[in-house]
Amino acid sequence: MKHFFLIICCIMPLATLHATDFNLLRRHLKEEVTLGKTDYDQTDPHIRKYLDQLAITAERYRNSMRQDTTFLWDDCNLLTDVPSFTPFHVHYSYGRLHTMARAWAYPGSAFYHDDSLLNDIRYGLRLLYRVAYNENTPMCGNWWEWRIGNTWDYANIVSILYEQLTQEEILQFERGASKHVRDYTIAEKLTYANQADVCLNLLMIGILTDSEQDIRNAILHSIPAFVDNTPPAVRAAANLAHDSIIRNQQPYQHFSIVWKKEGLYDDGTFIQHISIPYIGTYGAQIINLLASMTRIFKDTEYTIPDEILKVIPTWITKTYLPSIYKGEMMLMFMGRGNARDPYKNARICALNILDCAPLIADTALRRQVIHEMADMICYDKHYSSPYDNLDPLPLNKPRVDAAMLLTDGKSSQAPFSLVLAAGDRLIHETGKFRFGLAMSSNRIGKYEAFIRPTKSENNTGWYTGDGMTYIYTPNDPYQYYQYVPRINPYRIPGTTVDMLEREPCESGMILFDHQAAAADIARAGGVSLHNRYSSAMMLLLGSRSNLKAKKSWFCFDKEIICLGAGICLSDNREVITTVDNRQYGRRMTICNKQHTAQAEHAYKHVRYASIDSTGCYFFPKPVTLYANISNNGFNELWLSHGNAPHNASYAYYLLPLMTENETKHYAHKPDVKVLCNDTAIQAVSDRRSGVVAINFWQSASLKLNHDMPSVVGSNAMAAMMLNMANDTLTIAVSEPTWLNDSLVLTLAGRFIIADAMPDNRVTLTYNEKNTILTINTHYRMGMTQLITLRKKQ
Repeated sequence: MKHFFLIICCIMPLATLHATDFNLLRRHLKEEVTLGKTDYDQTDPHIRKYLDQLAITAERYRNSMRQDTTFLWDDCNLLTDVPSFTPFHVHYSYGRLHTMARAWAYPGSAFYHDDSLLNDIRYGLRLLYRVAYNENTPMCGNWWEWRIGNTWDYANIVSILYEQLTQEEILQFERGASKHVRDYTIAEKLTYANQADVCLNLLMIGILTDSEQDIRNAILHSIPAFVDNTPPAVRAAANLAHDSIIRNQQPYQHFSIVWKKEGLYDDGTFIQHISIPYIGTYGAQIINLLASMTRIFKDTEYTIPDEILKVIPTWITKTYLPSIYKGEMMLMFMGRGNARDPYKNARICALNILDCAPLIADTALRRQVIHEMADMICYDKHYSSPYDNLDPLPLNKPRVDAAMLLTDGKSSQAPFSLVLAAGDRLIHETGKFRFGLAMSSNRIGKYEAFIRPTKSENNTGWYTGDGMTYIYTPNDPYQYYQYVPRINPYRIPGTTVDMLEREPCESGMILFDHQAAAADIARAGGVSLHNRYSSAMMLLLGSRSNLKAKKSWFCFDKEIICLGAGICLSDNREVITTVDNRQYGRRMTICNKQHTAQAEHAYKHVRYASIDSTGCYFFPKPVTLYANISNNGFNELWLSHGNAPHNASYAYYLLPLMTENETKHYAHKPDVKVLCNDTAIQAVSDRRSGVVAINFWQSASLKLNHDMPSVVGSNAMAAMMLNMANDTLTIAVSEPTWLNDSLVLTLAGRFIIADAMPDNRVTLTYNEKNTILTINTHYRMGMTQLITLRKKQ
């Protein structure tokens, strides 16, 4: 407790000074954000390794650096007037100078205070200012490098070398950086993560150039990065505009309102780039700004705005914490950055959350957040030590050391289950394994790709939003590291795919990837009950053909039930559903037969299969299961629906961590029973919990057993879970389309309302022997509504 108090006190922003002390701000910026304190133990093996590698990299950059009049490196020589290359070459040049500056500044580095290296860095800064990045430089090509990337590296360099630079060199930084950042930040032309980044850049500009106005503008204009005040009516209009874009295949730039889809939703979803759930990568930048301001502003007159302080608990508890699994950012929140390191992304995010935790006013919540993040950082099994892969290490190691004082080393995850309806995502945490589901709809894009001459991201991620399933287990670390770039893109777990041959995306940014459809609209949604069980549903429409499928998932304590119905394709091509696809060559067994060949094989009459470190797969009816071990070590399991299927279906259970013997026993008497799997209803019942889950695709009704109302019906598409205990019936329901202002449910028998969340949204009437519930779903945006009924006496 003593350590806890000390850390809280040292990083809380205090209003103690009446005039801006720029020297103090510059010291905080350098010691807490850009470099770190330099009084570290140079013999520490982690520090030593980091410094040695940094020196090697810096030496490589210096040795290849040219004393040229127009560029610094041969592979970054297009510093002007080539839109396809210029922004990246300028950015990479500043990045290399940044690395060299750190090698110069860290004691123990082979280049510590090396005059020759310092002269080379200063020469590079002067050349880039003269040729590529000054007050007269036009923005050429991609905007991000000019507004964010270049300035961030440039400001870091100036912060690190401030005492070594002349006044003219600092003025050059101000002229170049301010031209691209200052007015743009104040105009708030960017949204959320991008606004957070330009605000951090403007804050650094203000600190490094003694501009109190820039500092205050950076603080003021950071508020929209955190606070989302978008009215529900505007959100609805934005989603309708997005629907029109998809239906008519129109450029999104023609619909200014569509940007209002972005932001933080009530259910914890964070959307960036119009239609991509981006808690990782972009979302991580938002908490980075807050953590940076918290550290920079300590013991100064500057504080975090109250508007931000009010929403921080929501960001941390509803958005960040659920998206991190044992030190790993869930891949379905990484967007096109799914090839980046999800562990490093999560670790930096966790460190930033830990820095921001003292801003949470609720003491109990603050302690919970600190404990969870500290445990995650210090006992992350993905790394051999808590200091691996942190850059710069001298900055981050003290933060990890502080975290180690706050943890008891008993890292555990409490069970929870939630549907992020606004992002078409589901997270189901049992305490033993975690299940993730990534869907898409008329609101959420199938995937995002960004292709540039120097780098491509996610250019074969076509089906990663088509119902991709993730199974996270504690004994299978790094399962999703470099997963999407290495996997067969047609065999994405959980997806139903038309095997039409596709070419990787070749240029530009790819968003949405939906086909224009006059008759059908891609839909997705779900519901959660008691924060323990969830279900989801998705109407899949192919992006390059008329493939159609109705897919459902039902999540319980030990199993995930996966159902598909109405699978149709008019073209004469094969359609498959991938059960799972795990990397690293685990032992794979199908009905007691181990599959070892790097060749496809069809196994007949299969009831169960297993992959080591993952668990088992159960098929309630015997199937033909295809298996393969790919050349790069992926264990592939899939079902074939044949060519041009009409009304095909599937049913399988994911049984994470279950052994083969346990699965054999389970197969004799499954805990979960499939009640219906057709184009009108997909439903299951769990005998352990007594929960019945029903996904209605249309107006329909379903007969149930004696423990429940004998008949349950809905007048429209709906996701529903029911639980009967004694005379009390609990119903969780959602309206996935966001288009209907109400749902009408019919229950056999007579009930009265005991409770409803949210309240004032349910009315009850009777029709003969039935109870009619009319639920107001206006502006609920697919979120769960909970209703408690009691049998009428």
